Amino acid sequence: MAEEERRRSARYRIHGSISFGGDQIRGSGQMYNLSATGCAVGTPCHVPRGSQLRMSLQLGDVEPVMIDTAVVRWIHQYTFGVEFLLADSAHVTRLEACLQRIQKSHLGES
Repeated sequence: MAEEERRRSARYRIHGSISFGGDQIRGSGQMYNLSATGCAVGTPCHVPRGSQLRMSLQLGDVEPVMIDTAVVRWIHQYTFGVEFLLADSAHVTRLEACLQRIQKSHLGES
């Protein structure tokens, strides 16, 4: 099955700041390919596959979206991908609203 077929939600090319932390891991970087279920992160920090992280996503809102638990699913050089596992419902709602705005803007460009 192709990777695109396995994805559960649409991904959007968005660039934003992200900070993260976990057991003995602290870092920041740039967020790419955001979806409701995860994103890719570009960073010079070494983050092992399987690490559980707490993340703060800066999506242009005044207050960042907080992800309580995300797990690193893949690593490639200076980029890793995470799946969002747990977030407060208010933050999930803000993330979904941001993704809807992005989707509408992409549809408007067509």
